Amino acid sequence: MRNALRYLASSAHWNAILREQHRGRVRRIVAARTSELWAQSGGRVMSGPFAGMRYLEESFASAWSPKLLGTYEMELAPIIEAAIARRPQCIIDIGAAEGYYAVGLAWRVPEARVRAFEVSEVGRKLLTDLARKNGVADRCDVQGYCTLELLGDVLQAGAYTLLICDVEGAEFAILDPSALPELARADVLVELHPWGHERSTERMRELFQNTHEIEEIGTRLRLPADLPPGAHFPAFCAAALMDEMRPCEMVWLWLRSRSRSA
Repeated sequence: MRNALRYLASSAHWNAILREQHRGRVRRIVAARTSELWAQSGGRVMSGPFAGMRYLEESFASAWSPKLLGTYEMELAPIIEAAIARRPQCIIDIGAAEGYYAVGLAWRVPEARVRAFEVSEVGRKLLTDLARKNGVADRCDVQGYCTLELLGDVLQAGAYTLLICDVEGAEFAILDPSALPELARADVLVELHPWGHERSTERMRELFQNTHEIEEIGTRLRLPADLPPGAHFPAFCAAALMDEMRPCEMVWLWLRSRSRSA
């Protein structure tokens, strides 16, 4: 009982309540503006690396409106453009959801083949629909759970590979250079999840420090100026539409293979 009372009086408890209240407000605003956003966008991503890509009227396991606006993970836009400029022959997306990156990269890099891994049947169905909608279904191989063996088979093919990994805390089970030395030749963009592993950033750096150039990217607040041209909403609506509903500030590592450095 004492422990319960301490928690109820703690800042963590009240912060959790405030976060949930904020999320509720965001959900209500987005729901009220969904049709308006779809009409303004014409059903296409409005900005960012995938501007012009046709999109779906829903997303899976992440916020939908930032993807349609093109502000989703906009901190990574320079990294995505740099990766595209390196013209990967093979693109692997582990934790692909409905395919924002998998289909977007297939669309931007027409010579590449994409292997998209998504454990959810709903996510795989949406991904397949999105690939068809953008004319890249013939180059997108959609699969379920990604094992070390499957990943090793793709990496052993020898093609220059870009690997994107967002697996909600399971990244250390997949990105294991001791089990897959072929990772040394791939460029890797990984989203880290500190609630799954303490010192996750430091641990990932240690795994790749001998084979990759490492850049760390953190999240930042969205500003009114981030709203793309053609999207016309009041400031309070714009903030809600760009809100990615993250549980905390995120960190990504861009691991650029030294064997591929230009």
